Amino acid sequence: MGAVRGLAGRATVILISHRLANVVDSDKIFVLDDGRVVERGRHDELVAAGGRYATLWHAQRALEGETVGTGTFVSSGKPDETNVPVPTVSREVVA
Repeated sequence: MGAVRGLAGRATVILISHRLANVVDSDKIFVLDDGRVVERGRHDELVAAGGRYATLWHAQRALEGETVGTGTFVSSGKPDETNVPVPTVSREVVA
């Protein structure tokens, strides 16, 4: 990821990632579902919108053992499913 970040500001970079931490600082994020753009915006905008990106963001944070919002997590790092929904289908993000 260091090489990709090194290009930022000097070239247009298209990054496809399932790990959203890799795209947080992107100027534009496009969320694809079944090959169609279903959301677009900056990270903070997409999280605030509460859509698919936000759901996946919170689920990934929970799985990595980070606290998000008001969620409560068990010691294994898995989310309390009543607080953070975990998507059943992987979503693609193009930044």
